[in-house]
Amino acid sequence: IVIQQTELRESRLEMKRSADALLEQSHHAKRQNFESTFFQMLNVHTGIVNAIDLINDEGAVTRGRDCFNVFYTRLNKRYRANQKKAELGAPDIEVLSRTYAQFWAQYQVELGHYFRFLYNVLRFIRESKYVDGPYLRLIRAQLSDQETLLIFYNCVASKHGKNFRDLAEEYSLLDNMPQIRLLNRTHVD
Repeated sequence: IVIQQTELRESRLEMKRSADALLEQSHHAKRQNFESTFFQMLNVHTGIVNAIDLINDEGAVTRGRDCFNVFYTRLNKRYRANQKKAELGAPDIEVLSRTYAQFWAQYQVELGHYFRFLYNVLRFIRESKYVDGPYLRLIRAQLSDQETLLIFYNCVASKHGKNFRDLAEEYSLLDNMPQIRLLNRTHVD
């Protein structure tokens, strides 16, 4: 009986170790699946950025990440023009909202897919519970200054950007945004 009790105790310990090993293996497999999907999503994001192209009035083509410089320059010009046209004493937020609405109407085809996909990458991270890893830093590292500025204005000046704004704030997506390049320094408030 003593020998059987000892064997039974050892059996239970071995089964517990096996169960723990299986549980750890399961967690490891889930993380691997997450990482595989995440890096595929980063590749798709890069593909979306590279697929953007703009043609100016002279027929010159701007492609990929360089388009964000053009987008931001055009948003800036439109904002300055709307500022000059605005009634004296009109709140800047009205000028900004009108400007972004005009900008969005013109470039929604190029930027809509970009913003929606980036939003869904952030949502994927949130829903996976792997926020603690390097994943958000990798996303931030891929964003140019002009991209962060456009994301900022999409979040604060667009009715479509409210959900994106929540994620951008939660994950400090715009930490590296060059505030000196804002259309107006008061916008950071």
